[in-house]
Amino acid sequence: MTFHIYWFANYRSYKVIFTSFEYEANPQFLKATIQIQNVSGETTLHVVLNVLEDIENIGLSYGLAIEGDQPNNFTMVVKRKLDFCKFLQERPVGMGFRRHYEDILKSDSFIKSCPLKKNAVFTVRNYQLDEELLPQYVPETNFYLDMQFDRMNPKGEAVMLIKGRLNGTIDKSKGFNNLKMFSMG
Repeated sequence: MTFHIYWFANYRSYKVIFTSFEYEANPQFLKATIQIQNVSGETTLHVVLNVLEDIENIGLSYGLAIEGDQPNNFTMVVKRKLDFCKFLQERPVGMGFRRHYEDILKSDSFIKSCPLKKNAVFTVRNYQLDEELLPQYVPETNFYLDMQFDRMNPKGEAVMLIKGRLNGTIDKSKGFNNLKMFSMG
């Protein structure tokens, strides 16, 4: 006699697809290349940052918006500003952004500490968003993530290092099923 036990392990019925990433880097501090590839239903992100000057006192602002019922009517659902260097040093637990950043660090050699030294190269290659890090239910919609890294100058003024907007969509027709089956018997 054989028993089959089925259970859902963080079942996700959607796929996150990156559609574009518009960005601008300050040529005094950074040379940046950011690319998105969508092949066979898989979305990957590639980032290369070349540091042109020593950079310290880095701030990060980010905001996540989702599209409502009307096209191009986005609602900001998360908006944060943080001391990026302090964030890297203290590694706060329980912060949603922390989990996503740790996931990015698994894909290559991105920024792990401050200050950023001249001639350093930071990369993210073939990064695929782990849908398991997202809430169990998300609406099928378009979204964007705005990000801006700044450097505080000696006068206390923010100088933009790089800013960008990652556009994407939540597609429920391309979801995957982590249904697991074990046979006992």
